[in-house]
Amino acid sequence: MRSRLAAFLAGVVYGFWPYVISYADSPNMVLTCWVPLALLYVRRSLLTLRVRYALLAALFLFLTGVVDGQR
Repeated sequence: MRSRLAAFLAGVVYGFWPYVISYADSPNMVLTCWVPLALLYVRRSLLTLRVRYALLAALFLFLTGVVDGQR
């Protein structure tokens, strides 16, 4: 990661984006925290070709699907 400050600010913006906050009573929007983690580990697994990152990406994609399935 090139800049920890930039990563932190991006996380704050994502977490407190008005669209996400406006749906705070919906479990689908509250638990969208898995999406950035899934994208992070998909990217890492493609760049490094490590199985550990691929498994973490699969885990976070699964958790995203479980949360989305509550509709």
